[in-house]
Amino acid sequence: MLRLRRVAALLALAPLLAAGSTPLRVRLPAVVRVPAGEVVMGSAPEDVEAAIRLCRHDLDGLPLEQECTEELFASETPAHRVRVSAFGLDRTEVTQDAYARCVAAGECVPSVVGATDARLAGGTLPVVGVSQREAQQYCASVGGRLPTEAEWERGARGGARAAMTGRTFPWGSGWDGRLANHGRLVRTLRATDDGYAFLAPVASYPDGASPFGLLDLAGNVSEWVADWYDRGYYSTSPRVDPTGPTVGSLRVFRGGSFDSPSFALRSAYRGMAPEGTRDVQLGFRCAYGEESR
Repeated sequence: MLRLRRVAALLALAPLLAAGSTPLRVRLPAVVRVPAGEVVMGSAPEDVEAAIRLCRHDLDGLPLEQECTEELFASETPAHRVRVSAFGLDRTEVTQDAYARCVAAGECVPSVVGATDARLAGGTLPVVGVSQREAQQYCASVGGRLPTEAEWERGARGGARAAMTGRTFPWGSGWDGRLANHGRLVRTLRATDDGYAFLAPVASYPDGASPFGLLDLAGNVSEWVADWYDRGYYSTSPRVDPTGPTVGSLRVFRGGSFDSPSFALRSAYRGMAPEGTRDVQLGFRCAYGEESR
């Protein structure tokens, strides 16, 4: 099981819930153009304090509640303003149907998640069980690439002003468990809050859209991005189109999954794993440069 630092060590499987949220019924463009602009990445001291409160609420009474400290969110600091060039981003996570077409064409490696697992298999569900490199390979096959952390956070939070005025989640400043597939294994976040115990079809939470209309940037599956992980990178990050460290041992993922408590669905939260990790909580979406659109 993928580890969201040490907190996820406490999580265990729960029964499948049959009920579902209302899917998005209006057909929208598959790729959203995000204009050039600024975003405040990361967390200011008051944001970290709020994250600690969420964490303590989520893990109330559990042994790992003691991990809800500034240390858990240190890699999100300092908050810093960056400018991001225009780019395109998939409106939703890549689906299993889309990934299967790449496999059938001989350009992608099959997912390690079996097609017979009713909890995790379905054409409109996000593909999971692929490594960061395999995600990169798929994106290249459709003329794209994985987004950088800066692009991902720009897509989730909107402009710098929106981030500074409290857009903690893609939909706004306050937690609402009905707007994302989340935390089914945390006692204080009931699976029935969001309608799904495991994966949900992409675009199941239209009211949880980001300012640009991007869907599922919080919950359902955590999403691989292009960057290597460095806990202290934000202190030295370039202020224009940062792409992360040049080397590393871990890759970043963003957004939180169906397994994640609310604090891990915050747009500033940074997860990390070895790039070869294949897990049922990890999927991706692709980004596209202006020249490819």
